[in-house]
Amino acid sequence: MGNNKKSHRANILDNLLAGVTPPKIETKEEVNIAKDSDFDKKITIKEEFKSLIPPLSADEYKKLEENIVADGCRDSLVLWDKETEYILIDGHNRYKICQENSVRFNVYLVKFPDADSAKDWMLNNQLGKRNVTDDTKSYLRGMQYAREKKKVGQNQFTIERNPDTPAKSTAEKLAEIHKVSEPTIIRDNKYAVTLNKITFENDELRWNILNKIISITKNAILLLADESDETLLEIGKKLAEGQTLAEIQKELTKKPVDNIEIHIKQTQKDINVFLTKAIKQKSILHLIEAEKILQKIRSEIEKKEN
Repeated sequence: MGNNKKSHRANILDNLLAGVTPPKIETKEEVNIAKDSDFDKKITIKEEFKSLIPPLSADEYKKLEENIVADGCRDSLVLWDKETEYILIDGHNRYKICQENSVRFNVYLVKFPDADSAKDWMLNNQLGKRNVTDDTKSYLRGMQYAREKKKVGQNQFTIERNPDTPAKSTAEKLAEIHKVSEPTIIRDNKYAVTLNKITFENDELRWNILNKIISITKNAILLLADESDETLLEIGKKLAEGQTLAEIQKELTKKPVDNIEIHIKQTQKDINVFLTKAIKQKSILHLIEAEKILQKIRSEIEKKEN
């Protein structure tokens, strides 16, 4: 067993995100484990948890490996203790390096009541790390916002509070914790939701975007937020194939009939301009121009249906 001194991870676990629904933890324990012990054989890696961990670049992985081989694995691996198995929830790269180089390691056992609680802990833990990129922080905050809202039945206000204290929204609480503005938290959620739609079940693509391996900015993704799920999925597939966002958007604009919603959005501004002028100037000519645009859309819809 390890000593009684509280580890850095324990402090993160206990103190991070005060005021927001904390990850549910039953017990925690630090254990010293040898590489060749029977305990090691029970450690399980599951993709649903691994996918929440930002991958290291080749250089970062090499540097970490050199440090572990030279100095040992100083940070404990964090495992979800399910008694019949131990699921790795933090330390995937360290575990792989220790396995390949026969390095001893410590583990930090945590009992969670369910997978959602384990994932909450993982998000909190990642946000507490110093080497997380700004885009990744934004994405993780957005994911955290969505999960907090889900916990309170699609209501952004937390349930457990002092009745004499005014309710704070999830956005307000997270903004205070992360020292950003409420609009930033709302924008983070918009970013995370849109990115997840673009990278649907493609974890490699998502992290390549977050780590700037694929060049598409956060602002560009936010501008895509109002596109249909089908369009976002198509954009994601083409990004994975190596196309740039500019190339993809150019292709999409050549398909005005493939997605009527997109075409309507592109012409709505023109229609509004003509209608506004028609009202202000009492001009029948502007009404005629607006009708021409509407007729063009009708014709394209009819062609699509036929």
